[in-house]
Amino acid sequence: MRVLVTGATGFIGGHVARVLLGEGFEVAVLDDLSSGRLVTLTELARLGLREENVFVTDAATDEAARAVRRWSPDVLIHLAAQPRVIASVQDPVRDARANVLGTVTMLDAAARSGQCRVVLASSGGAVYGEQAGAAAPTSERVRPRPISPYGLSKATTESYAGVYGALTGLPVSILRLGNVYGRHLDGSPGPGVLTVFARAVAAGEAQQVIGDGRQTRDFVHVHDVAEAFRLTVTTAAPVVLNIGSGRETSVLAALQAVCEALNAPAKPVHVAAISGEVGRVCLDVSAARTKLGWQATVPLDAGIRELVKSPAGAVPG
Repeated sequence: MRVLVTGATGFIGGHVARVLLGEGFEVAVLDDLSSGRLVTLTELARLGLREENVFVTDAATDEAARAVRRWSPDVLIHLAAQPRVIASVQDPVRDARANVLGTVTMLDAAARSGQCRVVLASSGGAVYGEQAGAAAPTSERVRPRPISPYGLSKATTESYAGVYGALTGLPVSILRLGNVYGRHLDGSPGPGVLTVFARAVAAGEAQQVIGDGRQTRDFVHVHDVAEAFRLTVTTAAPVVLNIGSGRETSVLAALQAVCEALNAPAKPVHVAAISGEVGRVCLDVSAARTKLGWQATVPLDAGIRELVKSPAGAVPG
């Protein structure tokens, strides 16, 4: 099976490509290298990624669309994105270009390339938005109510996927991801609040907590997320699934867990809340268990201990 992964030099994309190569899939990657890590390509090459299967281009361009049609994958995994809520608030036009135009370009290229399926990465927090009065954890049946340009861009791409499916028969699966954490392929800490906390704690610095810290997140390890993508690649029927731990953890509790892993005191300093940030994220993942046979396997405390490890006993910068 031929699988093309966009955003493959990024945090999640690198792990997904590694898992697929390890399972014997023929893998191509498409990435503009604007925010990913070049060392990821080196790591993937060691696992069998061929140089001719690397396409350096922006997913929103005609060049990217031609690359998809030319390589003609069986499955296209679309992970290339602008992933930050605050960046979307500051520059919603850039966010829409990357997330909406980039996704539509890939959907159209996949539809025109022949017998291709698409697996689309979405957000299990920003898409649902604030669900006042709704039961937690949040299931896929809950109607999206995004409160940020980022959440809106992800919800919009989901709608485009539905329209493309109806018009062209393009099968599209959507994975709504929780708050993904872990390490890059080169061993350095990945993005996210856990890494920010770990670096501050390891340096003996105060830890910046946005808002009151009682907002919750559904933390899920990148290894588990990559496995969810692998299983979706081999699932013929389109699915829309939450991918998370099914547990909510407050930001302050996450900070305390990092401090315990590093055997250091917490020194939280509270700063103003960010517009567009969701206050509560907790995903119902029962559908993923039923339809994929998937569930998160890495407990948060174990994942944090792995995240903060380094030869020097502290998180590298």
